[in-house]
Amino acid sequence: NKLIKNRNNITEIDQLLELPSDFLEQKTNNLAAVEGEISNYKAKIMEIESIKKKSNELLKLQKEEQRKIKNLKNKKEKIQAKIREESSGIFDQELDLTVVKVIKNINFDELSIKLSNYKKLNFRR
Repeated sequence: NKLIKNRNNITEIDQLLELPSDFLEQKTNNLAAVEGEISNYKAKIMEIESIKKKSNELLKLQKEEQRKIKNLKNKKEKIQAKIREESSGIFDQELDLTVVKVIKNINFDELSIKLSNYKKLNFRR
């Protein structure tokens, strides 16, 4: 039984020795291809990490800009409140808004023509 086993082992060794020499070369090439893929994946991981870092930096900048905008809005509201406080009694708020609406709708070229026509009519009388 041992003899048969030894013969089988010898046969297997003989078969391995009989394998073409390019078998080893083929396996070496396969190994090199796998190592190349590993390098590609490592490069992609580094690229992703770089993008992630830039993204985090941009998020920090965005938060900072949003904070600045919020501070400016608060400042604007304080200034508007101060103006309302200091101008209370000078203008009626509703009247002020209607005057602004009227001014927005005025065609000043048309108004100047009408005023000059009115002056001409009044001077002739």
